[in-house]
Amino acid sequence: MTLLAPGLVLAGAVVATYLFCVRPMRRGGCPMAQTAQPRSSHLEAPATVSSDLDAELARARRELAVLRERAASTEHTPS
Repeated sequence: MTLLAPGLVLAGAVVATYLFCVRPMRRGGCPMAQTAQPRSSHLEAPATVSSDLDAELARARRELAVLRERAASTEHTPS
C-alpha cells in the first residue's frame, strides 16, 4: 500500500511522456521542440543527405588515392 502513490506517479509520468513527447515525435515533430519540421521536409531530407554523403565520399576517395600514391612512392625509394 505504501508503494501505491509512487507507482501511480510513475505511471502518470510514463503516460505523459509518451503522449506529449514520444508520440508526436513519431508523427513527425515534437511541438515542444524549436526545430520541429513538417512531415514533407522529412521526405526531402534523404536526397540532400545523400548528395552531401556522396560528395564527402568522393573527397575521401581522392584523399585515399593521394595517400596510397605517397606510400607507394616512398616504398620504392632505395635507402
